Amino acid sequence: MVKFQVLPVMSTMKAALVKTLGLVHDSDILEIVEDYPRPSRGKGQVLVRVLTCATSAGDMHVMSGRVSFAITPPSFPYIPGSSVCGVVEEADPEAEFKLGDRVIAHMGMKPWGALAEYAVFEARNCVLAPESISDEVASACGDSAATALKAVELAGVKEGHRVLVLGGSGGVGSCCVQLAKIAGASFVAATSTQVKLLEEELKADRAINYKEVDWWSIAEFQEQPFDCIIDCVGGGGHFGKAGANRVLKSGGSGGKFIAVVGDEPEPIIHNPLQLAGFASRLLWRSLWTWLWPWSPRYICFVTDADSSTIKTILDHMAKDKLLLKVDSSGPYPFTKDGVTAALKLQESHRAHGKVVIRVNRKG
Repeated sequence: MVKFQVLPVMSTMKAALVKTLGLVHDSDILEIVEDYPRPSRGKGQVLVRVLTCATSAGDMHVMSGRVSFAITPPSFPYIPGSSVCGVVEEADPEAEFKLGDRVIAHMGMKPWGALAEYAVFEARNCVLAPESISDEVASACGDSAATALKAVELAGVKEGHRVLVLGGSGGVGSCCVQLAKIAGASFVAATSTQVKLLEEELKADRAINYKEVDWWSIAEFQEQPFDCIIDCVGGGGHFGKAGANRVLKSGGSGGKFIAVVGDEPEPIIHNPLQLAGFASRLLWRSLWTWLWPWSPRYICFVTDADSSTIKTILDHMAKDKLLLKVDSSGPYPFTKDGVTAALKLQESHRAHGKVVIRVNRKG
């Protein structure tokens, strides 16, 4: 395992700060500072010099304030970001990780604290990064790939299954296409405008340009319905369209609709009533479709990227079965313009793969 140089740890660091809640595309909520206090680690934690940081939908949910009642940073300004590749600078003497190790690290269920020169992670949320993958790809392992693995597992994909992935070129969707194949699916279709990417790189059996054709109206899919549909887009009434047009098997026949993104890709949760309404809609649909076998079963979930999940992802990559896609427009520089551009792309839902920011160079 290659060891990287451990640099003198300074008392301050360069960091991205979100000053107030808002949308990055229409307000000046973000700044980059050079002298933010460096965090200190505690027992069981690791101080990491961040090399690259991948953005996520969770970053935008929190930053925008859309889900402020359910989850919000402890104070302002706050450092966004949760998934990184970096170099261990400090760790407990008995820790698995040693100084100079390159690791994949994730903040867990709190999407903040990582987009800075240094960040502190729980040791249990860190995994050694293989030499064979780049910093950019490594930082993408912590959330999207883990979410995709959970989706495919919940779908129960097995040999001979037919699978449809909605939004197959994004960070989660591109992994779902490949993981479904790894699980044994005999036919995997996916929707995206990136037809060439789906067919040539991700090896989808059929790529559907959703701007040209409605997937629920395709005769082949109605004649041979899918065993599962994994929705990485959300909105659009996809669950209803799948059932009404009979392109997804009934729950009694094993049909499952896996909602990575629900009916509201940008949910609004500002008060207890909105939280209760949001949760009850998802829970009620999950319950009645479980009880009513003539409808496809609806499943929604939340993923926490623990180290065992990331190790499974890395094992698939080591066997050349899984390719993690990074959006070709990156990596973005760690400047105000660069971080703003990266977050705007994330917010647009138009990224083709993970959006990654380069924070530090190796060395």
